[in-house]
Parts: sequence; structure tokens; C-alpha cells
Amino acid sequence: MASFGFFSLAVLATAFVFQIATYKTYKSNWTDRTYKIFFWLSIVSVVLFYLYLVYSRYLGWSTGDGASKFLVPPYTGISYVFGYELSRFLMYYLFALVPAFALLFSAKHFNRKFGEKFFENQEPYLGALSVFFLGHPDWGYAWIYYIGVLLVAAVVLSLVKGHLSKQSERLSLRFLWLPVAILVILINIIL
Repeated sequence: MASFGFFSLAVLATAFVFQIATYKTYKSNWTDRTYKIFFWLSIVSVVLFYLYLVYSRYLGWSTGDGASKFLVPPYTGISYVFGYELSRFLMYYLFALVPAFALLFSAKHFNRKFGEKFFENQEPYLGALSVFFLGHPDWGYAWIYYIGVLLVAAVVLSLVKGHLSKQSERLSLRFLWLPVAILVILINIIL
């Protein structure tokens, strides 16, 4: 399952580098659209990486000397190779897509319902992207702990900021979504 971890890490690191590079323009409309596009392109990149893995597996098995050549056409259907990589790679992303969509749509819905009070425009997509790449079952569904840590951090940091500035205002998690997700992936790869 190392391919899952390193692929997830690469995508989240790319998003984080983009976030740092666009720090000064985070409230502009184009960054909102860019994060939305990045989220959807990440899903497409997972499918493309899956197809690459299927192709690599097919080449490896078809050119092998052993019994593996009997697992690919003309001896069996190509669906076996697709199913094999589905169960080893794509299935985990499909499971992770459910909580990612749940976070994305609920965050957007409640944010709109309560007058953009909870999140900035990019945050639902950053959160969904992070949850999508943290949904691996071998990691104990780390996205559950991830959401909990972020919520506790938001409350604590908001209280500290409110106490220091004597104002009651919400602290944006915009710059915590991706680094915390990257940290969780690194911890899971190391352990």
C-alpha cells in the first residue's frame, strides 16, 4: 500500500505548495476556482494512476515466465487485472470519496445557510481534498481523527486569539487543512 501513501503525499504537497505560493491572493476569485479544479483533478488523477497501475500489472504479468501470464488475455479476460488493481488501489480511494463529499457538501451547505460564517470559500475544498487522501483503511480511517484534531485546534486557537485580542472572532483553518493532512500521512508511512 506504499503507492497509496506516496501518491497521496505528492498530491497534498503540490496543493500545499500552491497554497503557499498564492498566500497574498487567497481571497481572489481565481484561487477559489483553482482549489475547486484541483479537487476534481485530484479525483481524475487517481483514476489515471489506477489505469497506469493496471497497464503496468498487465505488462508485468504478460511478459512473465511463470504462471502469471495465464492471468491475462488470451487465457483470461482483462477484467481480472482491472479487478486486481481495483482491490489493491482504487477501492480505498472510492471509500474515501464518500466522507470527502460529505464534508464538502455539508460545509458548503451550512456555510451558505449561516452567511459564510464558518469557512472561507476555499476551505471546504481543502478539507475534502485532505479527507479524500486520508481515507485509507490501513491507516485506521485517519480522517476521523484528522477532523477531530482540526476542530479542537480551531476552538483552542480561536479562544487564545480572542483572549489575546479581546475580540470574539473565528480563526480560519485555511492554513491547517493541508499541513495536518501531510503530517498524518507522513506519520502513517513511517509507522
